[in-house]
Amino acid sequence: MSTDPLSDPLNLRDLPTATAPETLWPAIASRLRDDDRRPRPPWLLPLGLAATLILAVVCARLIEFTPHEQPAASGSMSELQLARAASARLEQLLRHQRHGLLDASSVETLAWMENELGWLDMQLTNNPTDIELWQQRVELLQQMTRNYERNNWQAGIRLASY
Repeated sequence: MSTDPLSDPLNLRDLPTATAPETLWPAIASRLRDDDRRPRPPWLLPLGLAATLILAVVCARLIEFTPHEQPAASGSMSELQLARAASARLEQLLRHQRHGLLDASSVETLAWMENELGWLDMQLTNNPTDIELWQQRVELLQQMTRNYERNNWQAGIRLASY
């Protein structure tokens, strides 16, 4: 036993050593062998792959089409709520569009728009219920969306031409 308390502050060296029963490891090995011998249904892997593919397609469609849908205008939704909902939809759309290629001529414009968006967000932090700021944010996000869509389409055509 060590006399230095810093080397074993919890006195773990004083604990009794534990050993596994001699039959434990053979029991585990036989169980693993039994699991390996159990037949797997031949349709399980193709079914899992098909379900994964269907789920991926459905998720891609939801991501692609959800931002374009307009919320149902009800009497209970205020103009502020509608502007916030439109802003959230456009923000989600932009999140996916920002991963595309950028045309060099669009970089400056998009950087300016991103800067303007940051400025609007700072203003909204101080005035979260200002409907005019929310409407300006929605208009700016719409411009950014159109710019990214046009830019990504043109970049895709250029890549296809190589």
